[in-house]
Amino acid sequence: MVLNPESEWRPRRSGLPRGRDLGPWDPEPIDTTVLLMTTSAVPVVGERLHDIEQTAATGAPQPCPRPSPGVHSEAGVLRTALLDVGTRGQLAGDHASAAVAEVLRQRGVGVVGLRDLLADLLGAAEARRVLIERVVDVVGLAPVAARRLERMLLDAEPAAAAKMLLDGLPVRDFDLGRSASPRGRFLLEPLARSRSLRSAWILVGATMLPALPPAAQPDARRAVAIATSLCRFHPALRALRPIRYLRDPALRRSDAQVDGDDVLLAPDGSLLVGIGHRTTAHGARQLARTLLDAGAVPRVTVLTLPRGARFDRLDDLLVPVDRDLTIVHPAAFVGDLPTWTLSGGRDGAPLRAEAGRPFREGADTLLGRMVTLHDLPGAAGPEHFVPLEPGAVLTTVPISDPTVRLLEQLGVEVLSVPDASGPAGGVRRIVQPLTRDAVRVD
Repeated sequence: MVLNPESEWRPRRSGLPRGRDLGPWDPEPIDTTVLLMTTSAVPVVGERLHDIEQTAATGAPQPCPRPSPGVHSEAGVLRTALLDVGTRGQLAGDHASAAVAEVLRQRGVGVVGLRDLLADLLGAAEARRVLIERVVDVVGLAPVAARRLERMLLDAEPAAAAKMLLDGLPVRDFDLGRSASPRGRFLLEPLARSRSLRSAWILVGATMLPALPPAAQPDARRAVAIATSLCRFHPALRALRPIRYLRDPALRRSDAQVDGDDVLLAPDGSLLVGIGHRTTAHGARQLARTLLDAGAVPRVTVLTLPRGARFDRLDDLLVPVDRDLTIVHPAAFVGDLPTWTLSGGRDGAPLRAEAGRPFREGADTLLGRMVTLHDLPGAAGPEHFVPLEPGAVLTTVPISDPTVRLLEQLGVEVLSVPDASGPAGGVRRIVQPLTRDAVRVD
């Protein structure tokens, strides 16, 4: 089946600010027929990518923590999490991330610092070369500026290079007068503090897939390059199994967009994918085909997100907080949000797809017991809560918030982080689970 290019939905890319949350979303009609196609895929790569030994400048192997990564649920016991923090002087992260990291450690959760991992990675010559080449390729600089950036990153000390990759690299003083634009003041722009660590990758069990951001967002593509290189090379993440997407000959790769914040594990072990501002129907299909072929999930349910900038990601709409309890924003039950179920596709078999019931009619089958949050001004949404274990969540909103009070009435323990202003987009944006137990739903 060949799609009609004029009927395909593409997010509007022109004029989008890079490294920041996108503005209001007023999409064109979504062509979801792509979800019901039955063509077979052409495998590209499904095996474990090559690992290398991480070494310091002296060439001696460096001891790294080796947790057993694997995210098997959304509400199981959180064992290990990745945060944008560091323990080495200039690599310290922002205050909110540091405060959340400290509370997680006190709770017994192992905290892995993104900045420390990146500095370790840049101490290995081969990994450093691969990562820098990928970053220079995606940022889209002119040839002279690209060579200059590559040389500066290669010549810097590992910790300094890690700081450049995350916090940006200003141009030299004599260059500042050449551009009045704030963006002209950076040879490599800083990654936005409001970015989500979860958006760069998808973890299902120990299987890792990179996100697929559009070419118009080089900052998002740089974050994906960093996450992919860490999973590929760093011994601390060696238990993860990075795989590549299967190629679908009936789809154009450029139309496939996937954001990690649009992907959640349902209580029954299946995968829930939201399509809208950041994830397209093409991307959801590519993701489903790849994970089904790998046997990572039994089926994938695709949900169309409500329109509006408020629901930029799937976890703005719903988040499981217990074995059989999911908090849901009331917008999920307004209108008939369509769903589709994708299954089959194992070992190259055709993908089976069928249109499901509207979300408000079939949500209880997918998510179990649901509680609708208060649609009140200032009330925290699902994105402000990170499950620590069944029946316990972490948040940075005050305990007087209506959502917090509702959860406590339901018997959910709410752990509020003191002295930490809530990060843009909620605390889920700064906590990436690496190891989370499965939960059994009776």
